[in-house]
Amino acid sequence: MRHCDPMETFIKNLHLIRTRNDWTVTKLAEHCEMSQPEMSRLLNGHRRPHVDTLFDIATKLDFELHELLDPNFKNLVASH
Repeated sequence: MRHCDPMETFIKNLHLIRTRNDWTVTKLAEHCEMSQPEMSRLLNGHRRPHVDTLFDIATKLDFELHELLDPNFKNLVASH
């Protein structure tokens, strides 16, 4: 069984939220109260944020952190 990196999952789920809402990276950053360059670094895996930052992002997007760390998030977001 392949190990799933929680940060990869978090990033993948942020991309899913962004595309489902038809947001640019700038718009996603605005919703998360982050700068666009900071969000780009996170989405490209160039930044490993502190868990408090992940929690803040989840909260600002109206999710629980555990939801954004769930590999089955695609199924959860359909009902959100």
